[in-house]
Amino acid sequence: MVPEFGCASSRNGERNADSRRISRCFWAANQQHWFFACGAKSTSNAWLGIRPINQALDAATAMRNDFSEMAMQAFSFLEDAGFRCTKNAPSLLCYESDLSFVTVSWDARSGELDASIGLLPQTGQVQDGYSIADVLGFAGLPESNSKPAQVADMSRLEPFIATLAKNVYTYAQPALAGDRVYFRELEIFRNTKAVAFMQDMKLQQMRSEVQGAWRGRQYDRVVALYTPLKDYLTESETRKLEYAKQHLQSPVEQQVSDHE
Repeated sequence: MVPEFGCASSRNGERNADSRRISRCFWAANQQHWFFACGAKSTSNAWLGIRPINQALDAATAMRNDFSEMAMQAFSFLEDAGFRCTKNAPSLLCYESDLSFVTVSWDARSGELDASIGLLPQTGQVQDGYSIADVLGFAGLPESNSKPAQVADMSRLEPFIATLAKNVYTYAQPALAGDRVYFRELEIFRNTKAVAFMQDMKLQQMRSEVQGAWRGRQYDRVVALYTPLKDYLTESETRKLEYAKQHLQSPVEQQVSDHE
């Protein structure tokens, strides 16, 4: 059974009021060391701001190599925004506010580092979270910048955790505030992306099968494969479909061809 540890407020009771309002997180980018501080505003929607700060590298921070400690430090702005730490395990952190939840996880086997955000489920409902990849994609970031990081070595995790926290802080403000309209739009985006992905899978499979049928001059097979997806064909594929239709063999011609 995975042991659990106390949340930040119980484990670090000696923090004074000022230090609870400011968190510093380290990340490395382009071979430079940067820090960012997260300061809370006392607004109902808990909109927060991030500002970059150049400072000397703190030795204690540089030596920290525990996922839980690194993640709690990077995501400490959530507590300033009214979230409570509800679970603190070696590879999982869970936070909840009155409206929404945030989970931060790291799979030591695959190295996948991710965060998910969602509305707290009502009684009888299943908790459904949205990956930060969905949030970033919905915000218009390219897919190459949205995929979860893969970091198998814990000693290299800290800059990636800091980047993950920065992305949540920067792009997930409506989600953190529990904006239901935002979540409805995010659901539509995720469903649309899933449909597009399945369509791409079908196109890839179809194109693989068409190659063999085209080389074998099996024009009836080419027509059968292309027709259901004709609205998604490229210009060259459309020409191939038209050519195949014009060269379809009659059943008698096909039998003769099969015996040759």
